[in-house]
Amino acid sequence: MTREKKIKKIKIIVSCGFLFAICYHFFVKIYFNLNYPFDTFLFRPEDRFNDFLNLYNLIANPNINNPLSGYTSAYFQMLFSVPTFFSIFSLTPKNSVFFYLLISSAIFCVICGISLKENYLKNTIANIIFCCLISYPFVFTFDRANLEIIVFFIIFLLIKSFQDKNYKIAGFFLALAVATKPFPIVFAALFLVEKRFKELFFAVLIFVFLTITACYLRHETIFLNTPEGLNAYQNIYAIGNEGLFFGNSLWGMIKAISYTIFPSISIAKTWVNIAPFYFYFTALTFLILTIWLWFRRPALWKQVALLVCAMNLLPFVSGDYKLIHLFLPLFLFVNQNNQDSLDRLFVFIFGLLLIPKSYGHIPGLNEASLSVVINPILMALLFLLIILSEYKKPPKPEGDFITNPIQHF
Repeated sequence: MTREKKIKKIKIIVSCGFLFAICYHFFVKIYFNLNYPFDTFLFRPEDRFNDFLNLYNLIANPNINNPLSGYTSAYFQMLFSVPTFFSIFSLTPKNSVFFYLLISSAIFCVICGISLKENYLKNTIANIIFCCLISYPFVFTFDRANLEIIVFFIIFLLIKSFQDKNYKIAGFFLALAVATKPFPIVFAALFLVEKRFKELFFAVLIFVFLTITACYLRHETIFLNTPEGLNAYQNIYAIGNEGLFFGNSLWGMIKAISYTIFPSISIAKTWVNIAPFYFYFTALTFLILTIWLWFRRPALWKQVALLVCAMNLLPFVSGDYKLIHLFLPLFLFVNQNNQDSLDRLFVFIFGLLLIPKSYGHIPGLNEASLSVVINPILMALLFLLIILSEYKKPPKPEGDFITNPIQHF
């Protein structure tokens, strides 16, 4: 498929999926008089923008007895520099989240415009709107005002630098990404595949420096949380069901299917016992993936797609805002020159991953829709198809990692 055809089909799928979701939830609201979670594909309305506001209120008012003082998260200290920056200007919470969303959305539009650029400005704007701005990952991230989009920006720069063979700069962005959240560590596999061990060691040093500096400036440990807070996060989100709702991890999918088949399943007796085995499974899966990438050396977009799928699927908890990272391999895929017989299928899967799918809910866990099962299946399917597609041709020789530099990305 040509670049133009890929973009056109993505626009059609995303537009139709978004419009259908709006009509469906409007119909459910008006004709069946059903409220949340049946009348929307977004998170709790009363909690809108709170992923940013909770952190901002904690940072802006550190000496106040804040009811969120036990707040738990998977962020490292470096990412808290974002709400800390806005707190410098003594903005009200509403103004702070307004400017955060305005700036982050503008940067996202610029990245989308660069990656989906057309000869005519109106076509580029249409691509930004109908491929990206009305996509489920962006709308969900915007609704939550989640800081994951900052991680997305950093990883975008990491991949762009890696593509341009600026490996030291890419190493810096890898360190910066991992200093914000632990999950981008999967992109270290790119350096291992290219045997860029020096740059990877450089990234480790930068990560340590950034983390220690952030902890020193904030007088905190590496996490916002105390050990008790981290344990609470595990119990509430991984073992409990708060991480199941609006999630896309394999762990969440397994739990959702189990609750459907066995409604009376015990959380304490089941998931606590299974969790260690799942951890070993994910570690082994990523190790095998890294070894496979080392020997097979597929195109860059395929490597990034596999790593993004791993980053979303393997953790115990992956909120739907992490789906925004799917734009990274999508942009690379759209702009790569080589054509594959599976291109149409890849386009279809990417398109489905970018639309809302909150149709049908798990009995007893109404906030968990079918999307917690469908999205992991789609990413797993994309993962397997990419691997299978590589066995239709011989592996690339060493030194030929990036055979088709992308013009627009």
